[in-house]
Amino acid sequence: MIATPARLKIDDSIFARAKRFTVAEYHALIESGALTTENALELLEGLLVEKMPIYPPHRFTTDEIRKLLTKLLEGKYFVSGQQPITIDNSEPEPDGYIAKGSSRDYLDKHPSAEDLFSVIEVSDSTLKIDQTTKMQIYARAGIAFYWILNLVDRQIEVYSNPSGEVENPTYKQRVIYTAEDSVPVEIGGEIFGEIKVADILP
Repeated sequence: MIATPARLKIDDSIFARAKRFTVAEYHALIESGALTTENALELLEGLLVEKMPIYPPHRFTTDEIRKLLTKLLEGKYFVSGQQPITIDNSEPEPDGYIAKGSSRDYLDKHPSAEDLFSVIEVSDSTLKIDQTTKMQIYARAGIAFYWILNLVDRQIEVYSNPSGEVENPTYKQRVIYTAEDSVPVEIGGEIFGEIKVADILP
């Protein structure tokens, strides 16, 4: 297991009283210069959350999955990552995603839930938040597939069949792929090929 620093116990009620930002307010802070890339923040459920540092294994897996998806999809779809996507009251920056169209289609906006087929998070120190908060965000938005490239347990978790807007959003199906397996890449019911788990694990 990856060690995490000890933190003070915080009463959960403090989060209910925290200032929550809309996406429009978040964009206004960026446009005003109050927030810059040096702040390393993302908007999750209206809260400004500090992004974790990227370590070499995380960087390797992120690079490999995007490279393999780009080759597999051969320009049919837009493959990117570590860039914002806009979803309701959140603007996360997943490590990878597959969206409609091409990069040029997003010159004046970030991809939205309606544009996205899959989102991908590479998880080491972020595993808990990726399996809870981010899963809820993506499931509520109705994004068809959510991949967690779990470096802690050396597996890929593929979530599908999102619940949509319910009180406790989640994905109704989860399939675990280990280092001996290959993961099918599915878009709109069509399988475009498979990615070997061993090829993207550090």
